[in-house]
Amino acid sequence: MPQFNLSAEKTPSLQPQTLSDTNLRPPAMVEALIRGVRWDWLFDVAGNLAGKFRALGMICPGSPNEMKSAVLMGSELAENAAVAAAHSWVVALAQRAAIEIRQLELLEEPRIVLPSDMMEMTCVAFFASSAKTRGTGKRLTKALRSVAGHMTLDCESGATVPGTGIIQMVHSLPVQMVSPLGEEMALPLAAVRIRFKGFETPDVMAALKAALELAAKQGDAGDVLVMSNLWNAE
Repeated sequence: MPQFNLSAEKTPSLQPQTLSDTNLRPPAMVEALIRGVRWDWLFDVAGNLAGKFRALGMICPGSPNEMKSAVLMGSELAENAAVAAAHSWVVALAQRAAIEIRQLELLEEPRIVLPSDMMEMTCVAFFASSAKTRGTGKRLTKALRSVAGHMTLDCESGATVPGTGIIQMVHSLPVQMVSPLGEEMALPLAAVRIRFKGFETPDVMAALKAALELAAKQGDAGDVLVMSNLWNAE
């Protein structure tokens, strides 16, 4: 986003940030791939994700600077490691903007208050790389249904007192975005909301990771399934 210098010492001047700025410096392995990414692509993705967050009723609590995050990848990277890493980096940027958009929307909407013992985690699920560009949305939906089923079953079976905890995972229908790295690449994105109580956050994360890896093994061998930046405010 552009920054304006409004100090009294100088005439106000526009000083736009770019992906080469220090605070947005990408990892070396992906820098060359994302050099041509346009800001309007990121704005489109952020706007789409914010709409998905709204549809799922996400409250996106806390400040992004204070949130604890994790990126889970269900597949081992091979020859497409750089492409998968580049997609993960740009999606993370768009996701942060989408969270802030959603938080601004909530200032004007009736306040949603969760029970004090209810936790909410939000993330974006996508295929960081795909061998087949057709049918990626359907494959992502199938994978997320598998993740939800196995994660909830794992958490319930591991509960100290069965039936005392509540856990729910819902996701949006994937939106088919064109990858900024190549015109022929598909980048399906789906917003994911996880709410739970009666379980410890590390246990939920461990169950989610195991379910993600299982779904990736059961899916297409060319799909690298990622759940990006699971935000939860403490």
